[in-house]
Amino acid sequence: RSCARVIAVSRALARVLEGDGLDPDRVRVVYEGVPDRPPAAGGAAALQALGIPPESPVVGNVAALTDHKDHFTLIEAAARVVARNSDVRFLIIGDGELRPRLEARSKALGLSAHCVFAGFRADLDALIPAFTVFCLSSSMEGLGTSLLDAMAFGRPVVATRAGGIPEAVEDGVTGRVTAPDPRA
Repeated sequence: RSCARVIAVSRALARVLEGDGLDPDRVRVVYEGVPDRPPAAGGAAALQALGIPPESPVVGNVAALTDHKDHFTLIEAAARVVARNSDVRFLIIGDGELRPRLEARSKALGLSAHCVFAGFRADLDALIPAFTVFCLSSSMEGLGTSLLDAMAFGRPVVATRAGGIPEAVEDGVTGRVTAPDPRA
């Protein structure tokens, strides 16, 4: 409240700040961005090293394994997708306190061979371009930098209608935006 101006990374985040009582005249939206860069080599080899068969479609996700990233919705959706296409693999990159519970849920749904929890990775510029599609299942999101990375690499994206995501992804034009619901 003592700042002359506050920068929000999306209009959705600006609305949250304003809803908390911050004067709208002090809030400025400056969208996050990611550097434009060529994909790094080695994505296919990295996928194979993670146990993903070369012919498998890969749904990739890069996010901290925390509540608001809602990986439980992603895993429930994975079960529905795998029931229709048993070749697909879900690559979940990131770490966090929910990892043991997410891995247990994946196993309980019979997805152990289909969901790869890769932890923190430093080779995202090789991995993201190797994804068939990028999926961000957040229930709350400022804008979604990993989503922007996927778009910068030309990956098709599917994301939830959370926070600033619809400001980055126009449904049916630059990707698909859906409710945070596994059926969607």
